Amino acid sequence: MTDRHPSLQTRDFVKAIQILEGSFPSSEEEQLDAWQLLIDTGIAWQLQGTYARAAERLIEGGLVEAPVKA
Repeated sequence: MTDRHPSLQTRDFVKAIQILEGSFPSSEEEQLDAWQLLIDTGIAWQLQGTYARAAERLIEGGLVEAPVKA
């Protein structure tokens, strides 16, 4: 599997959410990595609806990749 979220480790869910909530400064690349992690793991669809809707917009806009289907 290729590393689609290089600035985050696979289990950095809390850090990813903190990045997206603006808890500390982050680059656009770090924000997109955070989204990609939440999308790849399915967490984006388990959180409140705003996360799922934002994830869908980012996928549709080509800024992140859709989840890999096994």
